Amino acid sequence: MKRYVAYKDLSKKEKKKRDREKRVTWEGIKPVTRVKESKKLYSRKKRKKDDMKLMKEEKMSSFLFDLYFSSYISSYSAVPVV
Repeated sequence: MKRYVAYKDLSKKEKKKRDREKRVTWEGIKPVTRVKESKKLYSRKKRKKDDMKLMKEEKMSSFLFDLYFSSYISSYSAVPVV
């Protein structure tokens, strides 16, 4: 049977060992208070994200426009009818 030794009388290594056994992990949970951001606040990240999305849509629409009309124009090329 193990004899009881007061914590203050333990060696530094033994204290570390016991402290490590008592500690619990958070298992991926972050122990910080989370606050939901107000939608009224100005956010540069959101603005930048929206701008990038808009630019991507504009590029895609202009690409499709060019693709459509280039095939449309080539089908009606100026060939003299005799």
